[in-house]
Amino acid sequence: MWWQHFLHWIAYMTGSLNTPGAPPNYNFWSGFGSDLAEVTIIGGLLAVYKKHNCHVRWCWRFGHHDYTDPATGVIYKMCRKHHPDHVGRRQLTVSGISARR
Repeated sequence: MWWQHFLHWIAYMTGSLNTPGAPPNYNFWSGFGSDLAEVTIIGGLLAVYKKHNCHVRWCWRFGHHDYTDPATGVIYKMCRKHHPDHVGRRQLTVSGISARR
């Protein structure tokens, strides 16, 4: 019995209950449902950040440089600070990496 009361409370709070004189689910789409697009945008931005940030744990920088692990062949995205071929120069270039190998 408590489950039906809980579901009714959820439907009431989200605006899913139909009100007289309004189109079906009007309260949901004008209230709680209108926030779904904002949650989707924030989730998309977080996914893009997660894809492009440095592979080192707790590093918040964007990983602009690819590093291929010689043992496994896996390609990692790393920032200038954590890239193993960066020895302190300001710029990390492809010609500089290939010259040292």
